[in-house]
Amino acid sequence: MKSTLHNYSYYTLMLFVLLVNLKCAPSKKNINNDQSQVKDMIKSGKKNIVQKAREIIYEDIEQKVPQIYKTKVFAKDNSIIVLFDLPIKFARKNSSNYYNASVDLISGSTTYQPIINTEKEIDASKHFPFYQPNKRDKKWIDFVLQANDKDSKHFTDTKKTMTIIEQDTFLDVKVLSPSQSTRYKVDKTTGVVSESSHRHIKTETLLEQGYSEIKE
Repeated sequence: MKSTLHNYSYYTLMLFVLLVNLKCAPSKKNINNDQSQVKDMIKSGKKNIVQKAREIIYEDIEQKVPQIYKTKVFAKDNSIIVLFDLPIKFARKNSSNYYNASVDLISGSTTYQPIINTEKEIDASKHFPFYQPNKRDKKWIDFVLQANDKDSKHFTDTKKTMTIIEQDTFLDVKVLSPSQSTRYKVDKTTGVVSESSHRHIKTETLLEQGYSEIKE
């Protein structure tokens, strides 16, 4: 049985925040220290914050996050979270890669989201390389976007993500927004879209959890 997607998108990284918040309540002194750290980091700017997150990931798994990954930084009180993500993810057959990562700079906690698209089961606890698209991948991505014109317009909206899982005869596509999950298949020969389905979902963004986005 094929092992496919462990998680499709940026929104699943919100679970990371919940896990971080499960730790024991810190002392007042630690809270004050963390808040002071947050303020200092915010003053240093987004570029420096992202670079620090990259360094933490490299120290953790000895891998560099590719520059093509989009970055977002969120902060509140005693937490600064850096998210690395790709708006469009392509999982070629027989591949296992990371497509999302996040770091809490205050706690030093990291999380990674792999897509495993292999015939054989693979231990998901092992480390994988970060995904880098090749020319073939890009052609298949364009093929999917052309097959569904509506989706070609979705990705001017940064709140949407697409994941494409390559199978033998078709491409399994999932598009996520904060309120809807859409799934369909694209025939690899004809480009015909089939088995389209929609499901309303409810996600809680970091902004809704009281974080502010640091953009500069």
